[in-house]
Amino acid sequence: MQSLESFAGSILLSREKIESSVASAFVSYTSIKQKSSHIGLASSGGTIKKVKKRSPERTLYEFLSLRVWHDLLQHYSLLSPLKLCAPLPLGVSHLETEESALYMEFMPGYEVRKLGGQNLRRSFPVYIPEQETPVPLYPACALYLGALDCIKELEGLCHGDYDARHVIFKPFDPVSLAVIDVEGSRKDSFIEIDAESHYMFTDFERITPSHRDLSALRSWYEQGREMLSLKDKQPFFPEISEKVNREYDIEFNMESMSLNGISLRERGST
Repeated sequence: MQSLESFAGSILLSREKIESSVASAFVSYTSIKQKSSHIGLASSGGTIKKVKKRSPERTLYEFLSLRVWHDLLQHYSLLSPLKLCAPLPLGVSHLETEESALYMEFMPGYEVRKLGGQNLRRSFPVYIPEQETPVPLYPACALYLGALDCIKELEGLCHGDYDARHVIFKPFDPVSLAVIDVEGSRKDSFIEIDAESHYMFTDFERITPSHRDLSALRSWYEQGREMLSLKDKQPFFPEISEKVNREYDIEFNMESMSLNGISLRERGST
């Protein structure tokens, strides 16, 4: 098992390395200010740069958490007509400073909390695989949320900050739902996972503008859960987690939220 310093060095990206591997990645940025982090979007390269004031261990933990979410949702997308995803982490930089950077793939689409804006009408037709007719915007998103929550429950995976800011819905072909900001992710009890899923769905109901859509959300949500057909499936998380630990030669534990035995639960909130 390698040290955290050695692991950090293996995924460290300089500006020059990013520019050489992602065409035009740093030509133009659209900066988005969030509560505790700055998000830079490389407009032509499809790369996100997340800069946040936190310990280097937390940046490394989010890198590995992203990899787990990415591989896990990719696995389920192969088993279902619904595409669920998370950004593939690309590397880190500036770990020696107060504000370290995490680089990841760009996820196209809209934050669920902003679904009603961006010139999208509630009647926007979403063409979902295996659905004969298009589904309106909000019920379509509820369908994908149901599928995602079903996976979280089966895998015992808690997001940690699961709300309408941290889920991206792409309503155009290929339709997808993506999870972001997973630095607080952990293995947890069904009670905790169910609680955050309930909060998410309640938040989604709150921002749904149409009473007609609102009355149908729950049935579409449940249909999304049923589309995965996970009743007799075994969790895939252990295999993914083992693969990530083996690939990076690191002790990454999402049950204890630790890296090489260093607990992040005791190092401040996310």
